[in-house]
Amino acid sequence: PADVSCHQATFKSPVKAGATIEFDVVATVTGVFKPNPAKIGQGEKQYVEYYDNLYLLSPYEVTEQSSTVLLPTSDVKSYSPEDGASKSGSKVSYTKLGRQAPWALQQLKVHFHHDKPFKRINSLVREIEVSHWGNIYVEETYEIQNAGAQHTGKFSRLLYAHSPEGKGNSFPDVVAHLPAAAHSLYYKDIIGNISSSDTTHTTKETVIEVRLRYPLMGGWKTDFTLGYSVPLEGFLYRRPKGKLRLLMELSTSFNDVWVEQLTTRVVLPEGAQHIKASVSGTCCEHAWL
Repeated sequence: PADVSCHQATFKSPVKAGATIEFDVVATVTGVFKPNPAKIGQGEKQYVEYYDNLYLLSPYEVTEQSSTVLLPTSDVKSYSPEDGASKSGSKVSYTKLGRQAPWALQQLKVHFHHDKPFKRINSLVREIEVSHWGNIYVEETYEIQNAGAQHTGKFSRLLYAHSPEGKGNSFPDVVAHLPAAAHSLYYKDIIGNISSSDTTHTTKETVIEVRLRYPLMGGWKTDFTLGYSVPLEGFLYRRPKGKLRLLMELSTSFNDVWVEQLTTRVVLPEGAQHIKASVSGTCCEHAWL
């Protein structure tokens, strides 16, 4: 079928005729929730629709299967198909789907309450500069947006501050997890430095709670820059034949977000040569400047 990608799994040993084997397939996807209604006022609940295939999408015939949708709330407006379905609290189950041919398709749709903020990073430009002077400078420039149901009507700071319903699907901050050795942190936007953030240092990491200048209601967005430095030790390693190897995180330091457009630039000291870059997976394109 169109828009289907296949992945091949190789077992440690061949599966003999008549034998069975159990394995798990885990996938993380983004952009599968559609707010409905698309616009809500402050204090209104956010409802979203989730779409998927009711059956296991497989190139093989499936003799027996079941599908279960675990939701964050029991407030479910509707689900389809209704035939063969059962709902218990926040769980919608299809326990007896029966034998299905390869590539079986039937749309599954669930409409439910979900006020969790949709923290989407529209663009992230990450620049890593390796210095001759024993430091690595990292600067991350973000445009972040609340991708949930769009806010409509007036916004009341009073309602937001004193009522949980006034916050709705908004979020006031994001949390970054930086290396434990991170120092010289700064957080700014086009106006200037932003002092409303908290930083906690532990032996394992540096955690910074980045508080935005204003809470992001549905559809709202803002941009800012986060920067820090780390020492070369722990990130730059000596290799045979005089070579050096730099190991750094490729993407964002924030949890609970997804990134639509990522650009990572690595600036090496003058005179660096025989440069090679590698990343896990096949998500990236390389360019040399």
